[in-house]
Amino acid sequence: MEIERSSGILVHISSLPSSYGIGDFGSQAYKFIDFLVETRQKIWQILPITPTQSPSPYSGMSAFGGHWWLISPEKLVENNFLSKNDLKMIDLSKFHDDYVAYKDVRNLKEELLGKAYEHFKMNDKEAENKLKDFFEQQRYWIDDFTLFLTIKEQYENGTWADWPDPLRRHQSSALDQIRQEQKDRIQYHLFVQYVFHQQWFELKKYANNQYVKIMGDMPIYIDYDSVDVWAHADLFQLDKENTMKPTVISGFPPDQGADAQIWNMPIYNWNDDNVKPRLFDWWIERLRHALNTVDMLRIDHFRGLESHYVIPVDIKTQKPKMSEARWIKTPGDEFFTTITRTLGKDVPLIIEDIGALTPEVLELRDRFQLHGVRIAQKGFTYDADNMYAPHNFIPRSFAYTGSHDNPTTLQWWTKEASSKEKRQFIDYIRRPIGGQDELIDGLTLEKHVDKHICWYLIQLVMQSASNAAIIQIQDILNVATRMNEPGSSADMDHNGPQNWSWRFQWSQLTSDIRTRLKTFTQIGDEFFTAIIRALGTDVPLIIEDIGALTPEVLELRDRFKLPGVRIAQKGFGDDADNMYAPHNFIPCSVAYTAAHDHPTTLQWWTKEASSKEKRQFINYIRRPIEGQNELIDGLTLEKHVDKHICWYLIQLIMQSASNAAIIQMQDLLNVETRMNEPGTPSDMDHNGPQNWSWRFHWSQLTSDIRTRLKKLTQMYGRDLKYGKSIPPDDMVMKDSKCLIQ
Repeated sequence: MEIERSSGILVHISSLPSSYGIGDFGSQAYKFIDFLVETRQKIWQILPITPTQSPSPYSGMSAFGGHWWLISPEKLVENNFLSKNDLKMIDLSKFHDDYVAYKDVRNLKEELLGKAYEHFKMNDKEAENKLKDFFEQQRYWIDDFTLFLTIKEQYENGTWADWPDPLRRHQSSALDQIRQEQKDRIQYHLFVQYVFHQQWFELKKYANNQYVKIMGDMPIYIDYDSVDVWAHADLFQLDKENTMKPTVISGFPPDQGADAQIWNMPIYNWNDDNVKPRLFDWWIERLRHALNTVDMLRIDHFRGLESHYVIPVDIKTQKPKMSEARWIKTPGDEFFTTITRTLGKDVPLIIEDIGALTPEVLELRDRFQLHGVRIAQKGFTYDADNMYAPHNFIPRSFAYTGSHDNPTTLQWWTKEASSKEKRQFIDYIRRPIGGQDELIDGLTLEKHVDKHICWYLIQLVMQSASNAAIIQIQDILNVATRMNEPGSSADMDHNGPQNWSWRFQWSQLTSDIRTRLKTFTQIGDEFFTAIIRALGTDVPLIIEDIGALTPEVLELRDRFKLPGVRIAQKGFGDDADNMYAPHNFIPCSVAYTAAHDHPTTLQWWTKEASSKEKRQFINYIRRPIEGQNELIDGLTLEKHVDKHICWYLIQLIMQSASNAAIIQMQDLLNVETRMNEPGTPSDMDHNGPQNWSWRFHWSQLTSDIRTRLKKLTQMYGRDLKYGKSIPPDDMVMKDSKCLIQ
């Protein structure tokens, strides 16, 4: 996956402002996208949007469904599922602007969606067909999903392992009976997913139309009490003979002084060869669905895809046996080989390569060229080789001030960073000469950093080599409240502030913050960033990368994936690394026999090419064996080239790797007169031949020329299919073309 140099904001949808107690897909989400556009951000990273039974978005009860809490009441009205009066009747005073009151939100959303479903059934003549079509589109997962929710309601939301045996074992006859008896309730859950799908993809389309990409998040594991474990029990390590409960659960060993973590989620049957093909198929469907929902996807706990930490449990009590916990090898290479073979080598995955990393983990990441993450907060020890030190960030990575699992930058600096880390940070950013005496706005560097630590860290990730920089929204706002404190509990029946409940308000995003963020984002890339922002990432620009090229020029060209030019006339010296030698042409370039500022090919060969260049050209095209004895139409190669130099050069650019080949018209006609002799004046009051005055006649374009051009164009796969749209892809030219200048 190629990532353009970009930056973005990490904030979950639930944290957005909204009048209805929780951020949703309504007007405030669109307003947030407008903020991203205003400040030149290209990525909006969110947390998982699959349904859960707790405030944590990582405790998913489905790998495929959408969370109904995020459905917008406003949009329900806009789409004629509710009336304005339905919203006027809501007591909004019980909601809070700075946190999610989960119990009240859950009750409100269920009430509104129930009303919306009844209205949909009664007032939309196509209701049944719409749901039927949606069901067919999502058939892989949605039948089990709607059944699961319906049965859970029937058994008072009890865990599926406690259902009657035919149901917990997913027996067809038992499920058919539920389909018959609970048809309307199943249709209700189908309707909710239909609405979620409708609202989400409208929002995503708006973001994408503004050149903002949405980056999703996927936990590696899924809750035991989920539709996927119930419907695909063979994929997990469960006591299938009796209880259907896990035999092992996931977690993480003690690390850097922290206690062991027990995640209580079942583990896949990674190493059962009979199960593995179906497990891989399920993962492929999961990833395909997720990557249709978002533009790119972060996978949580990548470590577990190389080796997974297994905690055995007592079958009856489910009590963990920590003394028996251990790492077990995951078939990661086989897994990613299957994924990339099916979904493509450029599958847009970002992996969380954090925590107990081994050489095998890093090797797996790099073998499949996966983008990792760099957490800047972790970079300030005295180990210069620390992968989290900003100077060690690499282009194929996402740089973070901190993630949702980390403290906010303000909390890190004021409460968690050691004095050693603070000294290292100050030394890291100090001026190279006279830094001890530096004052900023009357403050010493130390005091200034204490006051503005968030922006210092933001600047570091923006300046880093990472192609993408992601900033927690709390760091832009300079607040200490974090989204998640790992290991802290959260309760659906609690209405006060708690883990996963934080929200921001628009008043916090001041004009100073907006201006500063926009400025930091634009530094260094102002011109092309503005062009692409205004005209699109596929803006069809070709740049003349000729003359006094510095590494910075080439880096700017490559950063924005701009096709350069290759002038074949300049390619025949002794330097095999010459970028103009045809073997060094690259796909993302335009090959020319010559441009208007160059001599025509005939003029170059007869008057300007040195004897050394001519020898090199002849040697370049000579046959690999016995070429010295070659005769063409009775002429030696040298004499034949002298006679037909234009077509030889045309053939070379046609054969080259460049995705586009441009031929000067004069070279087709084998004429010497050039269009422009740089530095030669021309006069509007002169009526004779002069610079910029050359023209051709139709009689010069003989049938032989036409036939030869057509034949070469087709021979080298450059015949444009007329009437067929050929869309650019991220400004990389992918279709071979031949054009006439």
